[in-house]
Amino acid sequence: MKVTYLDLKTGLTTTETGISAYCLMEGNWSCDCNRALAFGNDNLSKHICDGAKRYIVIDVEQEKMRRLKSGAKVYSLQLKKEIIIKSANEEYFLNLRGLNEEA
Repeated sequence: MKVTYLDLKTGLTTTETGISAYCLMEGNWSCDCNRALAFGNDNLSKHICDGAKRYIVIDVEQEKMRRLKSGAKVYSLQLKKEIIIKSANEEYFLNLRGLNEEA
């Protein structure tokens, strides 16, 4: 899946590919720790979770089908774009008030 992020601090956007909907919504890409890597920020080396305050998902593009080398078709689970984006940003909306207090 192709994901587009928005950095709420700088206003910059960037895209990243190869992330599953699960990882984006519930896994390692559901907080700022890994999303920062897409912007070239390596906070993972500090081994401290940055929480969910800075990088939100603004767009996703899912692959509908791909073929294995054997020629077999592999279909991925297709969730509605709006559901993925809402779920991927859920913690961010809960923390939005905290972000505004820091600014």
